[in-house]
Amino acid sequence: MKVRSERPLTREEMAGMLATAVAPLQIDDTSANIRSPHFTDSKAMDQKYAEAVQRLAELNIMTGTGENLFHPKRADDASSSDYGNY
Repeated sequence: MKVRSERPLTREEMAGMLATAVAPLQIDDTSANIRSPHFTDSKAMDQKYAEAVQRLAELNIMTGTGENLFHPKRADDASSSDYGNY
């Protein structure tokens, strides 16, 4: 993934990076509190990040921004309250 340093990451880009980072951990889905969120703004999402966003939301590593929205193009950082407890 190529990231331009002159601008903050978007939420969907952050999801892509986090999903790559946690993939080797092989998180046991059976012990996680799995839920399958549906974000009403998912059509605004770049499809190359859609699976990463879904996976991180299911594991509560990243969550929506409220009202079933994810805001994939919004610039974000790790200090956001929209991240889980990991």
